[in-house]
Amino acid sequence: MSEPIASKKLGNEEEDDLLKLLRAKKWKIFGRKQVPEISFFCRELLDLMQAGTLEPEVAFLNASLVPDVFPVLAAAHKTLVAKSRESLTTRTLHSELVYNYSGSKHISESLKRCGISDTSTYVLVARFGASSDETTAMGKLIKGKEIDLEELQGRANQAQIQKHYKIPGPELVISSVGDAITCRIAARDTL
Repeated sequence: MSEPIASKKLGNEEEDDLLKLLRAKKWKIFGRKQVPEISFFCRELLDLMQAGTLEPEVAFLNASLVPDVFPVLAAAHKTLVAKSRESLTTRTLHSELVYNYSGSKHISESLKRCGISDTSTYVLVARFGASSDETTAMGKLIKGKEIDLEELQGRANQAQIQKHYKIPGPELVISSVGDAITCRIAARDTL
């Protein structure tokens, strides 16, 4: 049985540094009820993230599209590799994470689909290498209740995920939704 990607030693010092950064990630998930004044708040957060002026800089993912953490880790790894090669497609490291998670080649469409919106009920907040102060600040950015990451699978919108990633029913007989998303994230640049 092979080691998980976050604990493998690849031999290349630069890639080892990327894996250390990936292991140091901070993930938080928040749930909130639909409250009219929150929709402006989500729109403002999304605009700040896209402009690269959000403090601390974080990635906001629509958590209803996240069946488990592994596809997000795959997108994070892809993001860190792009950063090390100085080939980010988006303006910031954290918007690149949302872009890579989407599986689409269109930046604005990726950020709309997988980022937060007025209708987001669950938000996954991620930051690479967050300090304890930044982690506290991340919690203050969202008006909602923090939820355990283990609840992702139960809160994921399977129909929406299948539609967004074009996952046919027969594929789920031999694979999980998380595996299907991970394959699409990995294969996006080769298709």
